[in-house]
Amino acid sequence: MSRQEYIDKMPADQKKALEELKKQNAEAMKANQVINTLNADLKVVNQDIKDAENAHSQAAQDLGASAARDAVEAKATEIRNAKYTEVETMMTKDTGLMADQSILWTNLARAELGLGGSAEPLQLYSPAG
Repeated sequence: MSRQEYIDKMPADQKKALEELKKQNAEAMKANQVINTLNADLKVVNQDIKDAENAHSQAAQDLGASAARDAVEAKATEIRNAKYTEVETMMTKDTGLMADQSILWTNLARAELGLGGSAEPLQLYSPAG
């Protein structure tokens, strides 16, 4: 007996339960794909943040020992901006995929701060007075 023949002979309530199980499995597989994407992005983001934090030494290495201080600083700023822009782009996309994950929002905020955003906390209420 083939699988399809077996399924065809099942009672209606068991067929319904099987269809529900297939639906739940498909949803779980879809969620796993999203999580795999997020994990891959977080791996890149962690490396980008590390690279941004080490931008000055990387710039000095790229330009050599005889490079002017202003040139090294400009190169370091260029590296930081490129890395934080990539982080911001990825985390903006990822927060849209799974908005309830705080690590995504934390990394998005780190990128925005790295790009020159304000570190001032938002005022969520007005003081009484």
